[in-house]
Amino acid sequence: EVVGENAPGCFSVDTIIIDILPSLVTKDTVSVCQGDTVMIFNNPETAEGDYTQTFSAFNGCDSTHTTTLIHTTDTIVTDQMVSICQGDSAMVFGNFEYLAGEYAQIDTSGSCVLLDRIELEVRDTAATFEMMTICELDTIILFGQEVFESGMYSEVYASVAGCDSTHRVELTVIDSVMTSEIITICENEMADVFGTPTNQAGDYFMTFTGGNTCDSTHMIKLEVLPVAETEETITLCAGESVEIFGNLESVTGDYSMSFAAANACDSTHTVHLEVLDPITVDLDIEPSCAGESDGSISTLVFGGQPGYTLQWNNGQSGNSLENLLPGTYELTVTDQNNCMAEFSAIVEANIAADVSLGTVDPDCFGDANGSITVETDVEDLLYSIDGEFFQATPVFENLLAGDYELQVQDAEGCITIMEVNLAQPLELIVSLPEDMTIHLGDSVDIQSVTNGLDSIVYSWLPWESLSCQDCPVPVASPLVSTNYVLSIVDEKGCTAVDDIYIEVEKDRRVYIPNAFSPDDDGINDIFYINAGIDVVEIRSFRVFDRWGNMVYEGENFRPNDPSYGWDGDFNGKPMNSAVFVYYAEVLFVDGLTEVMKGEVVLVR
Repeated sequence: EVVGENAPGCFSVDTIIIDILPSLVTKDTVSVCQGDTVMIFNNPETAEGDYTQTFSAFNGCDSTHTTTLIHTTDTIVTDQMVSICQGDSAMVFGNFEYLAGEYAQIDTSGSCVLLDRIELEVRDTAATFEMMTICELDTIILFGQEVFESGMYSEVYASVAGCDSTHRVELTVIDSVMTSEIITICENEMADVFGTPTNQAGDYFMTFTGGNTCDSTHMIKLEVLPVAETEETITLCAGESVEIFGNLESVTGDYSMSFAAANACDSTHTVHLEVLDPITVDLDIEPSCAGESDGSISTLVFGGQPGYTLQWNNGQSGNSLENLLPGTYELTVTDQNNCMAEFSAIVEANIAADVSLGTVDPDCFGDANGSITVETDVEDLLYSIDGEFFQATPVFENLLAGDYELQVQDAEGCITIMEVNLAQPLELIVSLPEDMTIHLGDSVDIQSVTNGLDSIVYSWLPWESLSCQDCPVPVASPLVSTNYVLSIVDEKGCTAVDDIYIEVEKDRRVYIPNAFSPDDDGINDIFYINAGIDVVEIRSFRVFDRWGNMVYEGENFRPNDPSYGWDGDFNGKPMNSAVFVYYAEVLFVDGLTEVMKGEVVLVR
């Protein structure tokens, strides 16, 4: 609404109403079989998912429609191959078929299409024939058999489709000519065989063309007489020598000599001499910590012939020794060739780190403010009090009282262990009486007991109903049930706490007689109100006869006072025996005012 002033004192008002039109959002779900296509927003879709399109509505606000595409039961396609022989038939979807091709059957009785496809293959039977010729004395393999005679040979084969095929061979044997000779050589000589030099023993053939179309064959049988070549291998340790063919040799190498044999072919003997490298050992020695047997020696052996045996002078064997005391250890190494070498290893003794300790006990019982400090001039030390985590800082703080095993580790890994005790201070204790119950208006002393000595600071909460807030024995006068908490602090700042629950029974102890006898005998002569100390005052006390006349009235007085009671007279005259009604307003120490009513019998 717009208000405008178009002249002094004249106003015009224009009102604009704005309508907010809602946007429309719709959705649906479409189910198709896997592999099928559905048109969504004029597009062919096959994949599952959400497809969204925005349209302009007639009210000018866009609307959005979402279509969720899901797949139901999959389309099932089965394929199989069936083979038959020519002239046979096969059952295909309830019909006997004999022509090759693809047959299909579609089942649409379910929610998705079931497509069965069968490809029928028709295989031919085969009958083949060939003619073959060989020369006399030759052989040929026909159908797995070696044959050399003229004739007709055949074999029937089963195909993979079960259709048999037959192959026939007509064999003709033609006459041929065969000649031979023998040539003998030594193993280290060469022979010319049909123009080719060779020293390989065996039968060699050369074929020549004959007039009858069958070749003639000449065979050379080459015999190669052995030349004896023997050899041996000798292995020496470093620094040793051996006699070979009359000479002392100590260098690795091959040594040969030839000898005349009985078959006129010389023989040769070769000696392979191997001189092993010297045996050497790399020693890795860890010193032993002071007073301990934790030194170690580990070895790496080189040279000689691998397959080493290591024997130590302490009776142990192997590549390493552990848990060793300081001292000298002798090692003998024997290789696979029984070559030996001796070595010495010295295990040194580490000296324990020189340290001193400083301790600070916790201030109070259960506090975690104790500390242990290590003092030393030795560098690169690590410290631990749990045996697991080592630190470079020689100070451990925020510790509870107790026994600690301080471990000091030097650069060699040696550990010195020291027992340290942080004393537990005496526990500061304060004790209050057991919980108790009092009547409203009563008071009670709360006696605290502590093992603290001097300079104890007391603090009570809540303190409003106590006689003091910082004393050891306050007087409590609670008007309601209260839990009092006492906290004490000694000169070291150690604290102790205890509490006491005082339950206040509000039984409103007011006692008003139901009869009195004002006969001056000293017994029940006055009708007055008795009460406990929980009553502060009687604000009003009135007595009425049965016609409603007030025969007595008292205000603002303490209870238990006969001077504020009725003596049975009215206007200076004694009343006769009768039943009277009283009304009293009683104020209690907790501020509650209670009205009490009842009857009283005057007895004469």
